[in-house]
Amino acid sequence: VLAGAQLFTSDCLMVMAWASKRLSLGRAMRVWATVWAGNFVGSIALAFLLFMAGNYLSGKGEVGATALLFASYKASLPAGKAFFMGIMCNVLVSLAAYLALAGRSLTDKVLGIVFPISAFIAAGFEHCVANMFFIPYGLLIKFGASEAFWATEAGQRVAALNIPLDQFAINMAAVTFGNWVGGGLLVGAFYWLIYIRPRIMSNVKV
Repeated sequence: VLAGAQLFTSDCLMVMAWASKRLSLGRAMRVWATVWAGNFVGSIALAFLLFMAGNYLSGKGEVGATALLFASYKASLPAGKAFFMGIMCNVLVSLAAYLALAGRSLTDKVLGIVFPISAFIAAGFEHCVANMFFIPYGLLIKFGASEAFWATEAGQRVAALNIPLDQFAINMAAVTFGNWVGGGLLVGAFYWLIYIRPRIMSNVKV
């Protein structure tokens, strides 16, 4: 929002532009697919950089153990739960992006963003782009961590954790669709119906 980058979950608000006939559905879907893929590549790159930097060894291995615990939990979520937690997440994320659009200064935008984002993180809802980072990072630790990590008390505590790759793929699909429903329908479409559609209809000549 502040630096002009593209995030799949906030781009779900493009439903408003499509509903106003300013954007074709095909164009919107191409943008969503491109941004989703770009977010995935960027998330994996960040996970790889942190892993190569040995970040998982910080705090006597507690950082790596927590990351592995997160990855195992997120990859193992049942699809139904992941879907609905994805909806709740992107209601808040898209609301943050929507509020930021009303800001005129950097301070306005930050204050608009911080509370909804903090709420989604504190509640533990599912964000597909966050999962693109956490689960690959956990996989890197699981299969590539040094002996020094597994020798720590934290490493030994999580050594038996599993990250099911097949469930990860299902999880990503469910969370992505849930994020789209939350941002595109429950925020974008609702705001369009409340504020934009009446203005469009008032300009229609009968």
